[in-house]
Amino acid sequence: MFPVLRPIPRMVFLIHCILLSASVVAQSDPRTYQVCMDGCVTAENAGDHQKAYDYLQQAEELALAENDPVKVGKVYLKRGEILMRLGEYSVALDLFYKALSRFSKVGEQEGMASAYNNVGAIHHYDKNYQKALEYYKRSMQIRRSMGNDRSVAQLLNNFGTVFEDMGELDSAMFYHRRSLAVWERLQDISWMSVCLSNMGSCHTRSGQQDSARYYLQRSMEMMPLSKDRNQYAYVAGLMGATYLARGPWERALHWCGESLRTAEEMQQMFVVQQQCECLYKAYDRLGDAPKALAMLKRSVSVRDSLFGQEHAKELTRIDLTHTFEEQQFADSLVEDDRRRTAELEYRTGLAREREQRNVFLFSAVGVVVLALGLWNRLRYVRRSQATLLHEQERSERLLLNILPHHVAEELKDGGEAKARDVDGVSILFTDFQDFSDHSAKMSAQELVALLNAYYTAFDAIVTRYGLEKIKTIGDSYMAAGGLGAPSENSAMDTVNAALDLQAFVQGEILDRAQTGHPSWSMRVGVHTGPVVAGIVGKHKFQYDIWGDTVNVASRMESSGAVGLVNISADTYRRVKDLPGVRFTERGLINVKGRSAIGMYFVERVR
Repeated sequence: MFPVLRPIPRMVFLIHCILLSASVVAQSDPRTYQVCMDGCVTAENAGDHQKAYDYLQQAEELALAENDPVKVGKVYLKRGEILMRLGEYSVALDLFYKALSRFSKVGEQEGMASAYNNVGAIHHYDKNYQKALEYYKRSMQIRRSMGNDRSVAQLLNNFGTVFEDMGELDSAMFYHRRSLAVWERLQDISWMSVCLSNMGSCHTRSGQQDSARYYLQRSMEMMPLSKDRNQYAYVAGLMGATYLARGPWERALHWCGESLRTAEEMQQMFVVQQQCECLYKAYDRLGDAPKALAMLKRSVSVRDSLFGQEHAKELTRIDLTHTFEEQQFADSLVEDDRRRTAELEYRTGLAREREQRNVFLFSAVGVVVLALGLWNRLRYVRRSQATLLHEQERSERLLLNILPHHVAEELKDGGEAKARDVDGVSILFTDFQDFSDHSAKMSAQELVALLNAYYTAFDAIVTRYGLEKIKTIGDSYMAAGGLGAPSENSAMDTVNAALDLQAFVQGEILDRAQTGHPSWSMRVGVHTGPVVAGIVGKHKFQYDIWGDTVNVASRMESSGAVGLVNISADTYRRVKDLPGVRFTERGLINVKGRSAIGMYFVERVR
């Protein structure tokens, strides 16, 4: 979410700021740099952008007098942020690049990260999503190296909004959930509200209006604590959009009107444009042509002022200019590298001469090694018995890799393993989202290598919780808890394993996105009940389980949601007291080939 403000035309605003600055200088008010920057923040939070700009003018004069490039860069950064909120994107972009230039020359990491983030925001506003992601990634690299959790969480939110605008809603929800987890840990109510509203926006775009209103309502419940009018305008507009999709249209008018009034009060012209468009559609569907036309005209007028053709040309010019300056700076660094390389080659030559003197010594050592080899050959016979024992142990380990421990022991002792009925087994199914589409774009080697990486990690997780891996079928993974000795905790262990599997996959999505490597999203389902377990086949025999419980567990996965763990009501009754998790009741859900089944989403609370 990027609130955009525009209280007055640019030229009028700039002229007014110049006059204010001259007046303040004439008064010779003795203020320090930090006092001026703090005053700017206070004025900005109060909505007094002219006063904030006045403070920045004084701060810049003080920073220039001190010849401090970092302080000057911070002034440019803050001035650009104010102008960005006012909708003056081209002027703001130029200021961000000026700030970045000063931060880069002295290696000021915090300032560089902030500048990259703001440049990304400008490109996001301009719908240049690839550019936005490029600069957000640059900022993320610095933030992660600094260990700044708050800034990382803000960037995760920014990634989510970009992917949402690109129409990649699964990726957007993943980043919003990652961001929300950090804010919940930090107990930041304001940012928790932002993340929940963005998740609601994703559900609106995917046509899931009931789910959207659930997240938006949670966001609104936090607003009395955060007291964020800008956020209220944004969420009210999203709530209106849910009613615009399905009706009633009168509710859409109410919420979009609330958003428009608040956005006008806070001078958020980006939100004003969106709500004028929403109200146009609502009035049109109600048959009120005059009001619909008035809202359409205002929406077009505001949009043209924010994103006109000349605006786009100016952004491109500024971006290209900065790219040229950045390349010049990089060329100077290359020349420094060349000098260092020449010095390194000289030192390498000296080291090579010393290596030649050591050749004779190494030859002597080789004779000693040969003698040791002959001695080791004599030891070979003595190791034969140990090798035989090792191979026997290896065979047993191979058997345990195919069969559960209790089944393998029964097979070794009696020569066979009988099938048996087992009650209270918790079965886990996973399935990758859009696997066929993604795999069609990969070579056979890439596909198998990626599957192996995922399934190896899955094996480690289910083993840690004492589950038995049953099998894999293409991109589906099946495991079960409670097949061995009876345990009251097998259902809890299975749910914990499912949550860890989902966390691993989500972590892979984030890490692979940073490097441009492919990844998959995943659904996970769990159900508990009785099964029949046994071995089938003579050649390439397999241990497997059967029964209606297996079918229902598969339905839990297919009826779930990407990025979440879906469990049945039977499993919920066994794990409802599991600490550190949150359950979301879904009610009775119709599944293919069966009557409605009670389901719950389960998530870890961080």
